[in-house]
Amino acid sequence: MKPECFTGLHISYRGFSDCVHGLRVAGLTDYEKGEKDWKGDKSFATRSKANADLLAYAAGYGITPANLIDHFEHLPAAASIPDPIVLKTAKTYIKEGVRMRFDRNHSTAIRYAEQVDFINAYWAKQRLTNATHYAFQRVFARGDIDGANLDKGGRLYGIGGSTLQGMPAEERKAILINGEPTVEVDVKASHITILHRLTNTPMPNRPDLYDFSDFPRAVIKAFITASLGYGAFHADWPEETVETAKRKSKDKLDLQKYDFNAVKEATLIAIPLLQDWPNCKIRWGDLQFRESEPMIASVVELATVYDIPAYPIHDSLRVPVSKVEIVKTVMQQQFQRYLGLKPMLDIKE
Repeated sequence: MKPECFTGLHISYRGFSDCVHGLRVAGLTDYEKGEKDWKGDKSFATRSKANADLLAYAAGYGITPANLIDHFEHLPAAASIPDPIVLKTAKTYIKEGVRMRFDRNHSTAIRYAEQVDFINAYWAKQRLTNATHYAFQRVFARGDIDGANLDKGGRLYGIGGSTLQGMPAEERKAILINGEPTVEVDVKASHITILHRLTNTPMPNRPDLYDFSDFPRAVIKAFITASLGYGAFHADWPEETVETAKRKSKDKLDLQKYDFNAVKEATLIAIPLLQDWPNCKIRWGDLQFRESEPMIASVVELATVYDIPAYPIHDSLRVPVSKVEIVKTVMQQQFQRYLGLKPMLDIKE
Protein backbone atom coordinates (compact mmCIF):
# COMPACT_ATOMS: atom_id res chain seq x y z
CA MET A 1 0.00 0.00 0.00
CA LYS A 2 3.04 2.31 -0.20
CA PRO A 3 3.90 4.10 -3.47
CA GLU A 4 7.60 3.29 -3.06
CA CYS A 5 6.87 -0.45 -3.00
CA PHE A 6 5.79 -0.51 -6.63
CA THR A 7 8.31 -1.50 -9.27
CA GLY A 8 7.05 0.58 -12.18
CA LEU A 9 6.81 -2.53 -14.35
CA HIS A 10 3.17 -3.41 -15.09
CA ILE A 11 0.92 -2.23 -12.29
CA SER A 12 1.20 1.31 -10.98
CA TYR A 13 0.52 2.44 -7.42
CA ARG A 14 -2.26 4.71 -8.72
CA GLY A 15 -3.98 1.90 -10.61
CA PHE A 16 -3.70 -0.52 -7.70
CA SER A 17 -4.86 1.94 -5.04
CA ASP A 18 -7.82 3.02 -7.22
CA CYS A 19 -8.82 -0.63 -7.59
CA VAL A 20 -8.57 -1.33 -3.85
CA HIS A 21 -10.49 1.86 -3.02
CA GLY A 22 -13.16 1.21 -5.66
CA LEU A 23 -13.84 -2.32 -4.46
CA ARG A 24 -14.04 -1.10 -0.90
CA VAL A 25 -16.49 1.72 -1.71
CA ALA A 26 -18.61 -0.70 -3.74
CA GLY A 27 -18.89 -2.95 -0.69
CA LEU A 28 -17.18 -5.87 -2.38
CA THR A 29 -14.22 -6.22 0.00
CA ASP A 30 -13.59 -6.21 3.73
CA TYR A 31 -10.75 -3.82 4.56
CA GLU A 32 -8.52 -3.66 7.62
CA LYS A 33 -5.85 -1.00 7.92
CA GLY A 34 -2.53 -2.32 9.17
CA GLU A 35 -1.28 -1.43 12.62
CA LYS A 36 1.99 -1.68 14.48
CA ASP A 37 1.80 -2.84 18.08
CA TRP A 38 4.88 -1.37 19.76
CA LYS A 39 4.31 -3.17 23.05
CA GLY A 40 3.10 -6.61 22.07
CA ASP A 41 2.96 -8.98 19.15
CA LYS A 42 -0.35 -8.02 17.55
CA SER A 43 1.01 -6.15 14.54
CA PHE A 44 -0.62 -6.93 11.21
CA ALA A 45 -0.41 -5.74 7.63
CA THR A 46 -3.18 -3.92 5.79
CA ARG A 47 -5.68 -6.47 4.49
CA SER A 48 -8.23 -6.27 1.70
CA LYS A 49 -10.29 -9.45 1.39
CA ALA A 50 -12.98 -10.54 -1.04
CA ASN A 51 -16.34 -10.80 0.73
CA ALA A 52 -19.41 -12.87 -0.09
CA ASP A 53 -20.82 -10.19 -2.40
CA LEU A 54 -17.68 -10.13 -4.56
CA LEU A 55 -17.55 -13.93 -4.72
CA ALA A 56 -21.20 -14.05 -5.77
CA TYR A 57 -20.65 -11.29 -8.36
CA ALA A 58 -17.66 -13.12 -9.86
CA ALA A 59 -19.50 -16.45 -9.83
CA GLY A 60 -22.16 -14.83 -12.01
CA TYR A 61 -19.49 -14.63 -14.71
CA GLY A 62 -18.27 -18.16 -14.11
CA ILE A 63 -15.21 -17.09 -12.08
CA THR A 64 -14.64 -18.99 -8.84
CA PRO A 65 -11.63 -19.51 -6.53
CA ALA A 66 -11.29 -23.00 -7.97
CA ASN A 67 -10.90 -21.88 -11.60
CA LEU A 68 -8.99 -18.61 -11.21
CA ILE A 69 -6.09 -20.04 -13.20
CA ASP A 70 -8.39 -20.31 -16.22
CA HIS A 71 -9.09 -16.57 -16.11
CA PHE A 72 -5.84 -14.99 -14.98
CA GLU A 73 -2.44 -15.64 -16.52
CA HIS A 74 1.05 -15.01 -15.22
CA LEU A 75 3.26 -12.79 -17.33
CA PRO A 76 5.79 -14.73 -19.41
CA ALA A 77 9.41 -14.46 -18.28
CA ALA A 78 11.03 -11.21 -19.36
CA ALA A 79 14.33 -11.24 -21.25
CA SER A 80 15.06 -7.75 -19.89
CA ILE A 81 13.58 -5.23 -17.47
CA PRO A 82 14.04 -1.45 -17.11
CA ASP A 83 15.80 -1.60 -13.73
CA PRO A 84 17.95 -4.71 -13.31
CA ILE A 85 19.81 -2.95 -10.46
CA VAL A 86 18.07 -1.31 -7.50
CA LEU A 87 19.60 0.62 -4.61
CA LYS A 88 17.58 1.20 -1.44
CA THR A 89 17.93 3.27 1.69
CA ALA A 90 18.65 1.55 4.99
CA LYS A 91 15.82 -0.39 6.56
CA THR A 92 14.85 0.65 10.08
CA TYR A 93 12.59 -0.84 12.71
CA ILE A 94 9.72 1.41 11.63
CA LYS A 95 10.40 1.83 7.93
CA GLU A 96 11.33 -0.38 5.01
CA GLY A 97 14.15 0.70 2.72
CA VAL A 98 12.96 2.69 -0.31
CA ARG A 99 14.48 3.14 -3.75
CA MET A 100 17.00 5.88 -4.25
CA ARG A 101 18.87 7.36 -7.18
CA PHE A 102 22.40 6.35 -8.07
CA ASP A 103 24.76 6.71 -11.02
CA ARG A 104 23.63 4.01 -13.43
CA ASN A 105 26.47 4.92 -15.80
CA HIS A 106 29.15 4.02 -13.28
CA SER A 107 31.28 1.12 -14.47
CA THR A 108 30.29 -1.05 -11.50
CA ALA A 109 26.57 -0.42 -12.02
CA ILE A 110 26.90 -1.18 -15.74
CA ARG A 111 28.75 -4.44 -15.04
CA TYR A 112 26.17 -5.62 -12.52
CA ALA A 113 23.28 -4.63 -14.80
CA GLU A 114 24.78 -6.55 -17.72
CA GLN A 115 25.13 -9.59 -15.49
CA VAL A 116 21.46 -9.46 -14.45
CA ASP A 117 20.40 -8.80 -18.05
CA PHE A 118 22.22 -11.94 -19.14
CA ILE A 119 20.60 -14.04 -16.40
CA ASN A 120 17.13 -12.73 -17.28
CA ALA A 121 17.64 -13.40 -21.00
CA TYR A 122 18.80 -16.93 -20.22
CA TRP A 123 15.92 -17.69 -17.85
CA ALA A 124 13.39 -16.34 -20.34
CA LYS A 125 14.24 -19.40 -22.46
CA GLN A 126 13.75 -21.95 -19.65
CA ARG A 127 10.54 -23.76 -18.80
CA LEU A 128 9.32 -24.00 -15.21
CA THR A 129 6.59 -26.36 -14.08
CA ASN A 130 4.69 -25.96 -10.78
CA ALA A 131 6.19 -22.50 -10.29
CA THR A 132 6.29 -19.12 -12.02
CA HIS A 133 9.10 -16.74 -12.88
CA TYR A 134 9.06 -13.30 -14.42
CA ALA A 135 12.51 -11.74 -13.92
CA PHE A 136 15.36 -11.11 -11.50
CA GLN A 137 16.48 -7.86 -9.98
CA ARG A 138 19.67 -7.33 -7.98
CA VAL A 139 18.88 -5.25 -4.89
CA PHE A 140 21.53 -3.34 -2.95
CA ALA A 141 21.01 -1.70 0.43
CA ARG A 142 22.05 1.12 2.77
CA GLY A 143 22.76 3.58 -0.02
CA ASP A 144 21.88 6.55 2.20
CA ILE A 145 24.28 5.46 4.95
CA ASP A 146 27.18 3.67 3.30
CA GLY A 147 26.99 5.50 0.00
CA ALA A 148 25.99 4.36 -3.47
CA ASN A 149 28.87 1.91 -3.72
CA LEU A 150 26.68 -1.11 -4.52
CA ASP A 151 28.50 -3.24 -1.97
CA LYS A 152 25.81 -3.91 0.65
CA GLY A 153 23.14 -6.56 0.11
CA GLY A 154 23.19 -7.42 -3.56
CA ARG A 155 21.14 -10.61 -3.72
CA LEU A 156 19.07 -11.55 -6.76
CA TYR A 157 15.33 -11.32 -6.10
CA GLY A 158 12.58 -12.72 -8.26
CA ILE A 159 10.02 -10.03 -9.13
CA GLY A 160 6.61 -9.98 -10.74
CA GLY A 161 4.40 -11.82 -8.27
CA SER A 162 4.85 -15.26 -6.72
CA THR A 163 8.35 -16.64 -7.17
CA LEU A 164 10.32 -19.71 -6.19
CA GLN A 165 11.98 -17.70 -3.44
CA GLY A 166 8.67 -17.12 -1.72
CA MET A 167 7.40 -20.69 -1.99
CA PRO A 168 7.46 -23.01 1.06
CA ALA A 169 10.25 -25.57 0.84
CA GLU A 170 7.76 -28.43 0.62
CA GLU A 171 6.11 -26.93 -2.47
CA ARG A 172 9.45 -26.36 -4.19
CA LYS A 173 10.00 -30.12 -4.25
CA ALA A 174 7.47 -30.42 -7.08
CA ILE A 175 9.25 -27.89 -9.33
CA LEU A 176 10.49 -29.06 -12.72
CA ILE A 177 13.03 -27.19 -14.83
CA ASN A 178 12.66 -27.99 -18.52
CA GLY A 179 10.68 -31.07 -17.53
CA GLU A 180 13.30 -32.46 -15.14
CA PRO A 181 12.92 -32.90 -11.36
CA THR A 182 14.99 -30.51 -9.28
CA VAL A 183 16.86 -30.26 -5.99
CA GLU A 184 18.50 -27.44 -4.08
CA VAL A 185 22.24 -27.19 -3.55
CA ASP A 186 22.49 -25.23 -0.32
CA VAL A 187 25.49 -23.49 1.26
CA LYS A 188 25.36 -24.65 4.87
CA ALA A 189 25.56 -21.87 7.49
CA SER A 190 26.47 -19.41 4.75
CA HIS A 191 26.68 -16.09 6.60
CA ILE A 192 28.32 -17.39 9.75
CA THR A 193 30.87 -19.28 7.62
CA ILE A 194 31.65 -16.10 5.68
CA LEU A 195 31.95 -14.15 8.95
CA HIS A 196 34.57 -16.62 10.20
CA ARG A 197 36.48 -16.22 6.94
CA LEU A 198 36.38 -12.41 6.92
CA THR A 199 37.61 -12.24 10.52
CA ASN A 200 40.23 -14.97 9.99
CA THR A 201 38.66 -17.00 12.79
CA PRO A 202 38.92 -20.82 12.68
CA MET A 203 35.56 -22.56 12.33
CA PRO A 204 34.35 -24.80 15.17
CA ASN A 205 35.37 -28.38 14.44
CA ARG A 206 32.07 -30.16 13.82
CA PRO A 207 30.30 -31.34 10.65
CA ASP A 208 27.22 -29.19 11.21
CA LEU A 209 27.88 -25.77 12.70
CA TYR A 210 24.32 -25.55 14.05
CA ASP A 211 24.23 -29.00 15.66
CA PHE A 212 25.65 -28.60 19.14
CA SER A 213 22.88 -28.73 21.76
CA ASP A 214 19.55 -30.23 22.72
CA PHE A 215 17.82 -27.40 20.90
CA PRO A 216 16.60 -28.30 17.38
CA ARG A 217 18.89 -27.18 14.59
CA ALA A 218 16.14 -24.92 13.21
CA VAL A 219 15.97 -23.03 16.51
CA ILE A 220 19.72 -22.39 16.56
CA LYS A 221 19.62 -21.28 12.93
CA ALA A 222 16.72 -18.90 13.66
CA PHE A 223 18.65 -17.28 16.52
CA ILE A 224 21.79 -16.80 14.42
CA THR A 225 19.87 -15.47 11.42
CA ALA A 226 17.94 -13.00 13.58
CA SER A 227 21.13 -11.80 15.29
CA LEU A 228 23.21 -11.39 12.14
CA GLY A 229 20.36 -9.50 10.47
CA TYR A 230 19.95 -7.14 13.42
CA GLY A 231 23.50 -6.10 14.26
CA ALA A 232 23.16 -6.97 17.94
CA PHE A 233 21.23 -9.40 20.14
CA HIS A 234 17.49 -9.14 20.58
CA ALA A 235 15.95 -9.28 24.02
CA ASP A 236 13.52 -11.98 22.87
CA TRP A 237 12.41 -13.74 19.71
CA PRO A 238 11.53 -11.05 17.12
CA GLU A 239 7.96 -11.22 15.86
CA GLU A 240 9.11 -11.50 12.24
CA THR A 241 11.42 -14.42 13.09
CA VAL A 242 8.62 -16.27 14.88
CA GLU A 243 6.23 -15.79 11.96
CA THR A 244 8.84 -16.85 9.39
CA ALA A 245 9.66 -20.03 11.33
CA LYS A 246 6.00 -21.03 11.47
CA ARG A 247 5.43 -20.28 7.79
CA LYS A 248 8.52 -21.88 6.31
CA SER A 249 9.16 -24.91 8.51
CA LYS A 250 7.58 -28.23 7.66
CA ASP A 251 6.30 -28.77 11.20
CA LYS A 252 5.20 -25.14 11.85
CA LEU A 253 8.04 -24.51 14.30
CA ASP A 254 6.97 -22.39 17.29
CA LEU A 255 10.07 -20.56 18.51
CA GLN A 256 8.24 -19.17 21.52
CA LYS A 257 8.36 -22.64 23.08
CA TYR A 258 12.12 -22.20 23.44
CA ASP A 259 13.66 -19.87 26.01
CA PHE A 260 15.44 -17.17 24.02
CA ASN A 261 18.18 -16.52 26.57
CA ALA A 262 18.93 -20.21 26.95
CA VAL A 263 19.32 -20.55 23.18
CA LYS A 264 21.53 -17.45 23.14
CA GLU A 265 23.77 -18.77 25.90
CA ALA A 266 24.22 -22.17 24.25
CA THR A 267 24.97 -20.57 20.88
CA LEU A 268 27.57 -18.10 22.17
CA ILE A 269 29.41 -20.92 23.92
CA ALA A 270 29.37 -23.14 20.84
CA ILE A 271 30.26 -20.33 18.39
CA PRO A 272 32.61 -17.98 20.32
CA LEU A 273 32.96 -15.61 17.36
CA LEU A 274 29.40 -14.40 17.93
CA GLN A 275 30.15 -13.18 21.44
CA ASP A 276 31.53 -9.92 20.06
CA TRP A 277 28.95 -9.57 17.27
CA PRO A 278 27.47 -6.25 18.55
CA ASN A 279 30.93 -4.66 18.22
CA CYS A 280 31.90 -6.27 14.94
CA LYS A 281 32.49 -3.86 12.04
CA ILE A 282 31.12 -6.42 9.56
CA ARG A 283 27.35 -6.13 9.20
CA TRP A 284 24.59 -8.14 7.53
CA GLY A 285 24.89 -6.09 4.34
CA ASP A 286 28.55 -7.02 4.03
CA LEU A 287 27.84 -10.71 4.60
CA GLN A 288 25.01 -10.71 2.09
CA PHE A 289 27.10 -8.96 -0.55
CA ARG A 290 30.06 -11.31 -0.10
CA GLU A 291 27.67 -14.25 -0.44
CA SER A 292 25.91 -12.81 -3.48
CA GLU A 293 29.08 -12.49 -5.56
CA PRO A 294 30.00 -16.21 -5.78
CA MET A 295 26.34 -17.24 -5.96
CA ILE A 296 25.62 -15.01 -8.97
CA ALA A 297 28.93 -15.94 -10.58
CA SER A 298 27.91 -19.59 -10.23
CA VAL A 299 24.58 -18.93 -11.96
CA VAL A 300 26.38 -17.21 -14.84
CA GLU A 301 29.05 -19.88 -15.26
CA LEU A 302 26.54 -22.73 -15.13
CA ALA A 303 24.55 -21.01 -17.88
CA THR A 304 27.41 -19.97 -20.15
CA VAL A 305 29.74 -22.96 -19.82
CA TYR A 306 27.37 -25.84 -19.13
CA ASP A 307 23.94 -24.58 -20.24
CA ILE A 308 22.58 -25.51 -16.81
CA PRO A 309 19.73 -23.33 -15.48
CA ALA A 310 20.26 -22.62 -11.77
CA TYR A 311 17.57 -20.66 -9.95
CA PRO A 312 19.03 -18.66 -7.03
CA ILE A 313 17.22 -18.85 -3.70
CA HIS A 314 19.67 -16.62 -1.84
CA ASP A 315 22.12 -19.14 -0.32
CA SER A 316 21.07 -22.06 -2.50
CA LEU A 317 20.48 -22.91 -6.15
CA ARG A 318 17.50 -24.89 -7.45
CA VAL A 319 18.85 -27.05 -10.29
CA PRO A 320 17.98 -30.11 -12.42
CA VAL A 321 18.75 -33.21 -10.37
CA SER A 322 21.01 -34.69 -13.07
CA LYS A 323 23.36 -31.68 -12.84
CA VAL A 324 24.04 -31.67 -9.10
CA GLU A 325 27.70 -32.72 -9.23
CA ILE A 326 28.59 -30.07 -11.80
CA VAL A 327 26.72 -27.46 -9.77
CA LYS A 328 28.57 -28.40 -6.58
CA THR A 329 31.92 -28.13 -8.31
CA VAL A 330 31.16 -24.72 -9.80
CA MET A 331 29.82 -23.32 -6.52
CA GLN A 332 32.88 -24.45 -4.58
CA GLN A 333 35.19 -22.99 -7.21
CA GLN A 334 33.41 -19.64 -7.15
CA PHE A 335 33.43 -19.43 -3.35
CA GLN A 336 37.12 -20.26 -3.42
CA ARG A 337 37.66 -17.53 -6.01
CA TYR A 338 35.75 -14.79 -4.19
CA LEU A 339 36.26 -15.71 -0.53
CA GLY A 340 39.09 -18.19 -0.36
CA LEU A 341 36.95 -20.86 1.26
CA LYS A 342 35.39 -24.16 0.26
CA PRO A 343 31.84 -24.14 1.63
CA MET A 344 30.00 -27.13 2.99
CA LEU A 345 27.13 -27.93 0.62
CA ASP A 346 23.89 -29.72 1.36
CA ILE A 347 21.49 -31.30 -1.13
CA LYS A 348 17.81 -30.77 -0.38
CA GLU A 349 14.77 -31.99 -2.27
